[in-house]
Amino acid sequence: MTPGQDQHDVAIRPARQEDLPILVNLIWDDPIGREREDRTEEGRSAYEAALSKILKDPNSLLVVAETQGEVVGCVHAVLITHLSYRGAKRLLIEDLRVSESRRGAGIGSRLIHEAERFALEQGCQVAELFVHSDRTAAHRLYERLGYAGRHRGFRKRLGPQD
Repeated sequence: MTPGQDQHDVAIRPARQEDLPILVNLIWDDPIGREREDRTEEGRSAYEAALSKILKDPNSLLVVAETQGEVVGCVHAVLITHLSYRGAKRLLIEDLRVSESRRGAGIGSRLIHEAERFALEQGCQVAELFVHSDRTAAHRLYERLGYAGRHRGFRKRLGPQD
């Protein structure tokens, strides 16, 4: 944040199609993201199609944090109905990103709270997220927000690998 600015100067709003370039940059802008994301014009159509589907999906929430007209963070939240927990809805939190220069100012917390608010309005009983084992700063954030790392996640890529 700039001097004199705090998290309260940040507005949380729904993402829009025109936010796509900055959303891709936020996802790309770390060593793990650079390994799998594609900021070329060739890759843009895949991101455009995905964003269009997300924005139309009533079970998805994609919001951005904006300050002085600049998008500085985002989070994607997805509702999933499970059989366990007696058919409870779960919230899956994905792609929490905050611009490197804005980290530590409470923006990530605000984005998580917005995702949780959405989930509670939809009757969710459980919130889940997955975080790479190397992202220790993110681990501290999630623990401060009440998330417990009692489960171990696994991932397998399906389909063609580039």
